[in-house]
Amino acid sequence: MMKKVFFAIVFGITLGELVASSVNLIVHVWVENKNYWPVFFGVQEEIYKTFNREGINFPFPQLDVHTKA
Repeated sequence: MMKKVFFAIVFGITLGELVASSVNLIVHVWVENKNYWPVFFGVQEEIYKTFNREGINFPFPQLDVHTKA
């Protein structure tokens, strides 16, 4: 997947926003049009796997619902 990214062209990672339960990063890479979607999803998967491997995780919002019987 990463072989489809043009490393000769400058790319970068920027902080998109800080929200309640996430840190949104923007990853800029250059690819041929035909490789856009495979690279788009492949980069996300690699980031997710790397964060897990390095012990980086983000909490997800949780809602506890209690009912009376």
